[in-house]
Formats: sequence, structure tokens, C-alpha cells
Amino acid sequence: MTDFAECSMAMQDFLMILLEICLILELILLLVRITCFYGKKKIITAVTVFAVSFMLMGFLMNDHRYCQGESAYQLILRMCPVSVLMAAMVVLLLYLCWAIWRERRRYHHSLSYWSVNEAVDDVPCGVCFSDPLGRIVLCNTKMHERSRIMTGSYLQDYEALRKVINGGSEAEGLRRLNSDSNVFYFPDDSVWMFQEYRLQEPDCAGYLQTVAVNVSEIYYNGEKIRANNGRNLGKVQ
Repeated sequence: MTDFAECSMAMQDFLMILLEICLILELILLLVRITCFYGKKKIITAVTVFAVSFMLMGFLMNDHRYCQGESAYQLILRMCPVSVLMAAMVVLLLYLCWAIWRERRRYHHSLSYWSVNEAVDDVPCGVCFSDPLGRIVLCNTKMHERSRIMTGSYLQDYEALRKVINGGSEAEGLRRLNSDSNVFYFPDDSVWMFQEYRLQEPDCAGYLQTVAVNVSEIYYNGEKIRANNGRNLGKVQ
């Protein structure tokens, strides 16, 4: 069977142009999956397909230059039938068109980021969702306010906040009330408790939900009760 080096220059150019189109579509698919936070597995799959296609393009260009008489190049795709290359590229092109269409359809049928964020802002506690890479997927205003006080900057990477919660360096005026719990006293005299949960849904594997609950009323009521008990004990003695 005819391999790539034995086919005409026009056919070689056609195959390389077809693969270039596939590379462009692969890059589009990769960017869509990264920007829409579709999970690490899908992103890795897109990166792998792009890397393999890019490597194949290098092989095709190498053999093409060999066919043009450039002695510095040696055949790589020897004995690789051009019909197999053509079929593989057509299948890849169809797959990429289908994958991009599916991702766009999924995006248009899902709730928008802004509508969800507006709803989350109405809850009385701070809420933050982060992906397996530590990137912030969703974070409401209350959590942004708390994290800005704790880390000194706008929350962009969840690991920065997680280090403080887990015992890292604390900002000025911030005080952990108990070494065994994630309850913090803030400079504005409020007390917040932080809790972290790992999402259990298969599609959300590795995602974390962090909740900050305002426990100021509970804390100060407890302090009043302890103070009253102390005074009563002093009177008894």
C-alpha cells in the first residue's frame, strides 16, 4: 500500500492542511474545557489528543521535507499507509466537531455562572467551591470578604485560604480561638467557623466546598454565660 512518502505532493499538502484544521479544533476544545471548568479528566484528554496530533504533524513535515530532497531529514512514517492516515484524520475531525458541539450544548443548557453566583450571595454564610487544581469555581461575597482579611488579598487560589485555615500564618487582628477547631476571631469583632467538605458526586470528584458560618452570637452568648457563672461562683465562695 502507498505510504505518505510515496503519495503525491498535493496529497501530502492536503493531509497536512487537514491535520492543521484538527489542531485548531483541538485547541478550541481545550480552551473551552479549561474556561468552563469541565474537570481534570476531560482537560487531560484534550491535552493528550493535542500533543499526539502535534507530534504527528512533526512527523508529516519531516517526511514531506525528505520528499523535497532535503538530505538532513530521514523517513519516519515508513510503511504507514496513506489511507490509514486519511481515515484517522477524518475520524479525528468528526470527533472534534462532535465534542465541541456537545460542550457548547452543555454550556447553553446549564445555569450561567452569574445567576448561580447571585443566588449564592443571598445565603447567610460564606460559600466557596474549588476544583482539584485549587482554582475558584464559585465564591460568594461573604467568603471573599473573609478571605481578604485572612490572606490579605483577593481570593484567586483556594490553597492560599486553606493554608490559613489549616494553621498557616495569620493576618494582623485575626486570631484562632482554638487550636483544635477552625473558628477565628476577626478584627471587626465577628467570629466565624470554617468547614470543608469534599463533594461526593462522580462528576465533581476532587472538588471542595468550603463554608464560613458566622457564630458570633453563639460565641458571645457563651462568653456571657461563662462570665455570669464566674460571678455566681465568686458570690458563693
